[in-house]
Amino acid sequence: MFVLLAIALSTGWTLVVLATKVFDLGDQFRHGYDQFWYAMAISAGLFFVADMDATESRDQLSESVSNSQAASAYLLQQVRRLESDCETGQIKLPLACHWALRTQNSLSQFAHYGAKLYWQLGPEDMNTLYSDDRSTEGFVAAQALRQQLHQYNLIRCPVVSLAPGIRQPSPASRHCQTPPPTFCTAFPNTPLKGVSPRYGPYGTVAIANECVVPTLVSLKIKQARLASDAAANARMRHIRWVFFLWIALVAGGKVANASIRMSQAIRQQVENNKAAPTNATSSALPSRRARALRRLAKARQRHPTGPRPPRLGDLGRKGRKARCDEASTP
Repeated sequence: MFVLLAIALSTGWTLVVLATKVFDLGDQFRHGYDQFWYAMAISAGLFFVADMDATESRDQLSESVSNSQAASAYLLQQVRRLESDCETGQIKLPLACHWALRTQNSLSQFAHYGAKLYWQLGPEDMNTLYSDDRSTEGFVAAQALRQQLHQYNLIRCPVVSLAPGIRQPSPASRHCQTPPPTFCTAFPNTPLKGVSPRYGPYGTVAIANECVVPTLVSLKIKQARLASDAAANARMRHIRWVFFLWIALVAGGKVANASIRMSQAIRQQVENNKAAPTNATSSALPSRRARALRRLAKARQRHPTGPRPPRLGDLGRKGRKARCDEASTP
């Protein structure tokens, strides 16, 4: 794609240079082209912001898919431990044991679904994982299953009541773990009967279904929205690339105008340098003539035209000459 941008840039430069040469385009054309270029630059900024939004949507979708895969794998590991406890006879909760056998396949599929599958095949709601029945009986059965899973947590990870309102969860171990915060971003709308929501999903638990299952449902809804945005941005991607090529073409013309202005400035400077000695000689002649005229005016002021008045020295010389003439007369 970089090669296409370079070709578009050079094409725009060539077209503007040829048009300027053939049609004798002047500064008026270049000023108008500058205004057009500023408008296109602002439009390119808008497309750049849209492209950043598209990238952000793709990143969010990728992050959401990673969370759904990791949360499914985390819950699957806990369900397998529940199944193992049921097989060894340590746990005798029929609904929980049957659910552990039935739900492993679904969780395994969810752990491998990517961005194109999870938002289509993921859990629609909590009953999808708890029960196949969407009726009222299915809801009641799902509540009973949740209650048995809570009993399993109390057996494996008992909570010690220290005082009224103060409880101490079991220490962390291989069976009792605190679920990661990224796997507990949503919680059930209907709390368990006789269980405070404060202690339901928090603390160390053997199976974190109370927060992981609602999170898987919410992640599917989120990924459906992000996948729709990503698909729309993918369709607009080709239009953005065509617009970027057009911007490169216009930018080539802008560079051509700058090149023409630079060449004209260099040519004008060369002509001015050639004409500089002649101008200096021609400018020196008037200055010499002016100095000569000023000297002549000063001389006329000292010696004005017409009869000059007699001076004292002249009168003395004239008297001596007359006396000499009288003395030489017989």
